[in-house]
Amino acid sequence: MSFASNVGASVDIDHVETPFILDAHTFANDTEYEAATQSDSPITQHNVDQYIDYALKRLCGDNFRRKVKGQTNLINRIAPFIEKYGVKSDHFCIILDLILCQALSPRSTTKLLSFLLPRTAVSQKEVIRIIGHLSQRDYPADILQSLLQWVACVYNLIDGEEHITKLYGLLFHYLTLERLRPQICHLLFLMTKKVHVKPYRVRFLLKLLEKGQPEPQLIALLKVYQSYWPSMGAGLKYVNLKQNPFYNVYSKIQSKVTEIHRLWLDDTTPRIFDEQQVASASAQMVCEAEPAKKRTKSQQYMGIKFLQEEKPDMFDPELLLTYLDRQSIPEQISSILGNRMIQHVIVCNPNDVVIPRVCDILAQQLMDLLYWNRQTAASNKVLKELLYKILQVARFTKAHIPVMETFLERYLCSWNGIDLTSEIFELLTYIKPSSFQVLFESYLKPLYRLYCVSDVQWKAKLILCYRNWLKNWALLDWYRHAERKKHFADESEEDTMDSIAWLFQGISFNTDYFAVMQQMIYHVDRLCVQGLVLEQDHPILQHVSLSFFEFTASMSLQHDIPSIVLPAASLVYRSFFSPNATVVSRICGILHKYKLSFESNDRQAEDWMDKHSEDYLDHFNTYVLDICNCLWRNLAFDHREGSSSTFALSPDIIAFFHKRCDERGDSLNLLFSLTHSSAFVGFSKQFMKIKTEELGLQSQPEDLITVESVKALVNIEGEPMSYMDYRVDYLDYLNDLGFRGVYDLLYTCMASLIKRKEQKQDTNEQEEGSNEEE
Repeated sequence: MSFASNVGASVDIDHVETPFILDAHTFANDTEYEAATQSDSPITQHNVDQYIDYALKRLCGDNFRRKVKGQTNLINRIAPFIEKYGVKSDHFCIILDLILCQALSPRSTTKLLSFLLPRTAVSQKEVIRIIGHLSQRDYPADILQSLLQWVACVYNLIDGEEHITKLYGLLFHYLTLERLRPQICHLLFLMTKKVHVKPYRVRFLLKLLEKGQPEPQLIALLKVYQSYWPSMGAGLKYVNLKQNPFYNVYSKIQSKVTEIHRLWLDDTTPRIFDEQQVASASAQMVCEAEPAKKRTKSQQYMGIKFLQEEKPDMFDPELLLTYLDRQSIPEQISSILGNRMIQHVIVCNPNDVVIPRVCDILAQQLMDLLYWNRQTAASNKVLKELLYKILQVARFTKAHIPVMETFLERYLCSWNGIDLTSEIFELLTYIKPSSFQVLFESYLKPLYRLYCVSDVQWKAKLILCYRNWLKNWALLDWYRHAERKKHFADESEEDTMDSIAWLFQGISFNTDYFAVMQQMIYHVDRLCVQGLVLEQDHPILQHVSLSFFEFTASMSLQHDIPSIVLPAASLVYRSFFSPNATVVSRICGILHKYKLSFESNDRQAEDWMDKHSEDYLDHFNTYVLDICNCLWRNLAFDHREGSSSTFALSPDIIAFFHKRCDERGDSLNLLFSLTHSSAFVGFSKQFMKIKTEELGLQSQPEDLITVESVKALVNIEGEPMSYMDYRVDYLDYLNDLGFRGVYDLLYTCMASLIKRKEQKQDTNEQEEGSNEEE
């Protein structure tokens, strides 16, 4: 039978040349065959073909085809073997012949459809035979539906496209067949290229949509046309899909084929998409890691030749689009994600056609790797390399191409928090600002669920992710954004976007982004406190929590953002009472930065300042006063009128503390001072030891530093050192050790230290002046 005669023709099964070659032996009759299949000897990968050979030979016989019950028994007997091992090419052709010839009973034919599980690539010839049967009006529609579904399922397993693409017009013609329209739309969705997009086809699709309720399959196909031809105009109102109607449609068949390929090829590479494409994409992704001299010609980045031929000052995005249309999907992905020159061109020319095209290609590639294939070590490796390439683009552009935010939103819903952790956390930091409700439902909420059940390392990574996320937002020029917002205030369009602030798609003028940042900080604040409680103040979690607020405290100063958000009292006081001196110093440094931010905010223009209330300032001053009372004034937990609110503790609790300290002979007021607290007492004793050695004095006993023990020391003038002088020198000593937070906070808040600092500066200026006169 010739190649051409297969198109649209019925098959005479008696004239099909079928190579019935058995692996071991033939069966004399059905009894011997049944005995073999029901025996204890297992049917394995090495002998399964002889059983399939015999069963197909019997099905092809004229006499046997009339025995419906015999057909069913025989098909049911070999069904488990085929579902596990699939069929080789010869068997595949015979099964397709049996389906197309309509010689078996409808029930048997339907069962044979589940036997189309090829072990290798599918021939174009077989696909063309199926498409050819669209012209046979008497052919059962349900069988043809299943066959077209199967073609769409294994489309990426076909051994080529040169002949199939010539049937595009034929498939398009049969869109008028309502029962077969969803399957035909899916095939056209997979086959469409720019050359196929014609005005008359667009008009035909729009006409079909207007006849009745818009079908999602037609809308999806029209969306592909729109990506190639954005000026379609009238069709825009129809292109509104929340989800691809072809997403994960035939996952069961694809899963079976993947398993069969893995079994026969002894390979963990997913085969539901073309193996050469996967190899090409993988090679492109790891190309940067290889020495340049070892790269083969096929591994070189796509697009270099194109860009070398074009003059940068005369670049036309349409030329790049035309170039991309000629490449396969993996090559297009590699061209954009692997070539910094093309990235630079796209950033400088964010064309409305190029970016959607890249999004469509990237979305398809991600679906291939995540949804249409069983997750394996090999597919996860390819996905990780692809996400790394996407990260390189995000780092360069400081923004996500739009499809990545949709991918992250869907992926986080089912993410286990283990796979691709580093990549996902970094990808999250490039999500653009939007309303907090959208951010919370799409990203923060699923991450919070994982946060509650994860270990301390995972919690720390998430908080650092949020800090970097906020950093990327802070890099935007919010002042100019506010000016542009005023300019567009009179615009009637509600969805006016600021395309200057964000590279792709822009950000809306209708959102208060400072309020979004404020809510984001409050959310992370709650996570920090919750994590510290759950992990019992683990040092890693303390570090990341303080790192987050070290950034937020300086955000107003460094990035000119008129929003000052204080940490919760539970975080401030919990950090201050830590036995770790570094933690205490860092929380003091954070409060010092907030103090500078408040002072800077008061000097801002009226329309560019954080209009915080008096209560909010009092709340901050309470933090500062409580800590200064403890560290320097030796008035910890002193609740006299006009003093601190004593860490928001009730008088009963403070009275209990006093009672316990009296029983031990300690002073509660000194318990958290700079010389007596558990965090700094060791440094205090070390400093006393250094001073006594400098003066040649006898070492003092290892007791706490008191006013009496300091009297043995002398100051610079040789006079006995006062307790105040000792503490000033001790504070300088801590500053030299790196505890700058304590030093900065005390020297900007304590009047005695501020006066000493001014006097010291005046003395230094006078000495410098006298030296100049001499």
